[in-house]
Amino acid sequence: MQQWRTHKLPANDQFAFWREVICNSFVPLRPERLGGTNHSSTFDCALSSWQIGGLTFGHVSGHGQHVYRDECEISDRDQKVYFLNIQRRGSSLVEQAGKRTRLVPGSFTLIDAMQPFKMQVTDGFEHLSVKIPHAMLNGLLTNRDQSIAREIAASSSIGRLACQAFEAIATEADKLDDRLAQIAVEQALVLTACALNQNDLATSPIQSGLQKVRTETLAYLSTRIDDPELDVHQAAKALGVSARYVQAALATSKQSVGQWILDQRLENCRRDLCLTGPRSQTIAEIAFKRGFNDLSHFSRAFKTKFGLAPGQYRAQQI
Repeated sequence: MQQWRTHKLPANDQFAFWREVICNSFVPLRPERLGGTNHSSTFDCALSSWQIGGLTFGHVSGHGQHVYRDECEISDRDQKVYFLNIQRRGSSLVEQAGKRTRLVPGSFTLIDAMQPFKMQVTDGFEHLSVKIPHAMLNGLLTNRDQSIAREIAASSSIGRLACQAFEAIATEADKLDDRLAQIAVEQALVLTACALNQNDLATSPIQSGLQKVRTETLAYLSTRIDDPELDVHQAAKALGVSARYVQAALATSKQSVGQWILDQRLENCRRDLCLTGPRSQTIAEIAFKRGFNDLSHFSRAFKTKFGLAPGQYRAQQI
């Protein structure tokens, strides 16, 4: 875990230091003090950051501020990530994609770092901010555009479960081994997607049924993604619908069930390959653990998706 706090610095240096810290820890941003930037008064903020299960967690607190991310700060080289901001204390006002969302304790929203946004937080605020790669969440969302900058209220049962899952992971981070951490993160992401998807059902009963099955199918597939026998027929049987209906429900994602399963497994293997060290697993162990039963097929599919063979990709992480 890395930790930063401004309070021990001279007052004139505190905000400049804070600007550098949050840009390096999150993405390039343009923070400004409330009421302007030319202040010599005390500016006390703190940030703790740690990684677990392919996500980056940040605990942020302190004085109020504006935070901007404009087109000029966004680069093709930037990581394609979301920020899931859970409000713990104080309040926040988030604006993105023409939407304006106010957060209060217990609520959360999803911000897309690849689109401009602005945020204002009050004095005494506290966030749990989770940086999530697009690839880990996109396949679970029914409508990406509608998912961002939406308030999931503290009164939402599924939203409250998602918050509790991330809070538990943050609290127990040092007690989870890599495998358990990944399982916990995958479940938290499914709950988050269910909370973000719950208001996207169309007014047509047929379309609403398809959206419902899509959400249920993705949740089912995500919790069993490492099962080598997992396929559309297994999902359909578990959900009590036909395989054709499951395929129709996922048609909006422009992927078949089989392709979605393959992409998720490859992404999980990619994350596993980033875990290097004396206790790291072999490439074959990772592939078989993640539901592949043919090492040659896995290697070809991995290179097609990521441009490098698994061994070459792992070598770049060392």
